[in-house]
Amino acid sequence: MVKSVEFGIGSVKLTISFDTVEELKTALGQVDEIKQVLKEIVPEASTEAPKIVRKELQPFFDYEGGKLVMSRPPPTDIKKVCLALYALGAGGAFPKDIGDLSNVPNPSNKVMHAKSYKKYFKKLTNGKYILTDAGYSFVANEILTKEKEENQGAET
Repeated sequence: MVKSVEFGIGSVKLTISFDTVEELKTALGQVDEIKQVLKEIVPEASTEAPKIVRKELQPFFDYEGGKLVMSRPPPTDIKKVCLALYALGAGGAFPKDIGDLSNVPNPSNKVMHAKSYKKYFKKLTNGKYILTDAGYSFVANEILTKEKEENQGAET
């Protein structure tokens, strides 16, 4: 008796028919090859899982072409840079990556080394920057919370 299993690989639905568990194991072992063939022959079919922006960042970010983009930037460069660094994650990011996401050219010279903003950033030995506790507090209290309050005010 032929059985089948069906699952999604990104936007592609894959059905594998099999008679034995061994046949299923063999077919599942070929999923990476199937993904590669799909990429080559049907490039518009995404075999990657759709990326989802974290809930608190949804008012500001979106994914375009599998890449995180700041679709609605805050009004100031310091807020853009802090928010971008927050979105890039706790592992930190290089100035180029922060600049690409925030659309602030040369953020390390323009923002991150400015005396009044230095408290928000820490440079790691590998050249990446992370947010300090003050930086996380700034993002949470001055950017994310205000956005949430503005949205709640607009709903009433």
